[in-house]
Amino acid sequence: MSKFKEKVLSEISFAMVDDAPDLQKLYDKVAAIDEHPELNDNQKIVFDFLKNEFKRNDLQYTLWSFTEDVYERLEIGVSSLPYVKAWGKLKEKQHFEVLAAFAQWGLEQEEAE
Repeated sequence: MSKFKEKVLSEISFAMVDDAPDLQKLYDKVAAIDEHPELNDNQKIVFDFLKNEFKRNDLQYTLWSFTEDVYERLEIGVSSLPYVKAWGKLKEKQHFEVLAAFAQWGLEQEEAE
């Protein structure tokens, strides 16, 4: 859980001392918020590649390898790699969303250690 979400839930819990039903509803809604945006199929392909590559290598290599594969193959217009095809089908905003999801996942891995 993010520090921001923890703080919001803590503040709501503190305010719930007055037993306000509206605050309980708000607390339940905030607690149910998924911190990861829903990724589409192409984003999931890219996300899974990044996670798996990171598990085998370090972050620097993962980013370099991904960038190298994507831009070399998209430049020549030929690729049989699923994550390169998937990346090519994404819009700019979707690129940021999948990279943000990967970054969040990476932070969670660090916090777990």
